[in-house]
Amino acid sequence: PFVLVGGILLATAPAIHWLLPETQPPAPGTSVASLRFRALLDGTQRSFGALARDRNQQALMLMQCALFTGWSCSLTVLPLYAAATHGASPAELGTLYSVSSALGVLGAP
Repeated sequence: PFVLVGGILLATAPAIHWLLPETQPPAPGTSVASLRFRALLDGTQRSFGALARDRNQQALMLMQCALFTGWSCSLTVLPLYAAATHGASPAELGTLYSVSSALGVLGAP
């Protein structure tokens, strides 16, 4: 099945690439000025700048950073601590991860 899906993906990749609007030549009458990315980047920078100055967005970014930091600690420090302190075997560490994953699935909204 994996070889079949991989073959289908490779066979359809050129057709999908040809259908993407980004790969098509510009429409007739399109000026070179409209193809410049500087105006697009300036607008993007202004909108992200406004988001970065918003206190609510800053709090959300901080919460997201704390979430990823907690995940990285649980994935790296917890097994080392369990093995060093409690003498946990690889099977016990696998059980620990399985239980935490199950609790995450059950606790998710």
